[in-house]
Amino acid sequence: MPRGNGSRVTITMVAARCGRSVSTVSAALNGAPGVATATREEILRIAGDMGYEADPRARLLRRSHSD
Repeated sequence: MPRGNGSRVTITMVAARCGRSVSTVSAALNGAPGVATATREEILRIAGDMGYEADPRARLLRRSHSD
């Protein structure tokens, strides 16, 4: 969800608010194994409170390969 100034809430912003690394926040948001249940719940709550929504365009860029 865009914020008042037109920018999106990023995974980096969520990580900073949670006091966790970007990789931990990413793993929690993607349901990857290895994240404690309490940590995952905290990250999901904070991300939701902040209005974080995954950007499908960014996801496509991350998953694309170049040969």
